[in-house]
Amino acid sequence: MEKERLYYADVLRTAAIIAVVFVHVSGAWLTEDIIGTDASSIMNIYSLLSKWCVPIFVMLSGMFMLDLKKKITIKDIYLRYILRVFIALIVWGTFYAHFDLGYGFSISLSSITDSFIHALSADTHYHLWFLYLMIGLYVLTPILRSFIKSAKAKERLYLISISLMIGTIIPTIEAIFKDDTLLRWVSMTHLDTLTSYIGLYVLGYHLKVTELNKRYRNIIYISAICMTVIALIIEESFAAKLHLLNIPYIFNNLSLNNIMVATSIFIFAKDRRYKKSKLITAMSLSSFGMYLVHDYLINILYSLGVSAIDGTIYMIPLLSIAIVIISFIISYIITKIPYIGHYLA
Repeated sequence: MEKERLYYADVLRTAAIIAVVFVHVSGAWLTEDIIGTDASSIMNIYSLLSKWCVPIFVMLSGMFMLDLKKKITIKDIYLRYILRVFIALIVWGTFYAHFDLGYGFSISLSSITDSFIHALSADTHYHLWFLYLMIGLYVLTPILRSFIKSAKAKERLYLISISLMIGTIIPTIEAIFKDDTLLRWVSMTHLDTLTSYIGLYVLGYHLKVTELNKRYRNIIYISAICMTVIALIIEESFAAKLHLLNIPYIFNNLSLNNIMVATSIFIFAKDRRYKKSKLITAMSLSSFGMYLVHDYLINILYSLGVSAIDGTIYMIPLLSIAIVIISFIISYIITKIPYIGHYLA
């Protein structure tokens, strides 16, 4: 008998993959020559409102991989999880490298070999960075599961707090005050190695097993809304003046506003009651493949001369929705390929 799926996780995963597409579509046409225009402002707004997607994905992985009710051995981690991500990384890394290197649709043994070597050398398309991160987190998962087994809630919160301090608060202080003293301490003690994302990984599990009362939930919701408004004001006030595409410590995956928004969305989704949808579940199951394929579709649109600069306010959603639909169809088809579909999408 198939184990019942945790539906709110499917909702979160589906929402996150749609947000990823919005982020990448918003950034595809954002270049220095349009800084300060209405188009760049709208692109940044769409992107900023969607940047919670990466923290959500990490939290979702942590809530399942660190769940002690789920029996996972070190062998399982390497042969089931890391192997799948590694194969996808090499295959799709080769695919993207082939086009990034300018070979296009001209396929030859030398072009495939060259692309394959780039993939093996970790010289892959920008959006595949997340797969490297997941391999690193999976490698550390047995240690983290041992920690979870013996850790109390306060100890989990301690680890999460250290992660926030190192990956979010200290970099923000450095960016605002232009003083890298604290960052040098972090670098010299090597505390920054994966620590920030480990905190999100553990946070996902912590939020799954912890019931927050209404007061704390409301504090988190209000804080997320306030931080988002502040982030939008700072972005609109300073990005163009500083001639920046965006303000780094606001748009960073580990920025305080993005983590707070991700946390509030996670809690909100967990606390809702749902009428289950087969489409949501199907998109959740296809999200890995959608992540892998969607950026190629963006590149195709870009190369065809499709522009999001004119009519940005409606073009970003239209292009994003179209890419979500097409990438879902492609991913769904790939998952149905016997034996290899699971490793490619």
